[in-house]
Amino acid sequence: MAMGRFFFHAVEDVDGRWACRRGRQQLDSHAQLAQAIEHLTTVAAQHRPSEVLVHHVDGQVLSVAMLD
Repeated sequence: MAMGRFFFHAVEDVDGRWACRRGRQQLDSHAQLAQAIEHLTTVAAQHRPSEVLVHHVDGQVLSVAMLD
């Protein structure tokens, strides 16, 4: 049976920090978006296929990496 895609999320907090999440589980947080993306891309590479999404406070959502 084929596994589905894993989704990892960098979620902007109102204080400007970035929470790294997989589902509802918070993995950690970072002061800079680039740090959060780097961390999540590394984790996502261990759980292929996966996708890294960025959620901004204003509601904008961007896919920044797809790892197959």
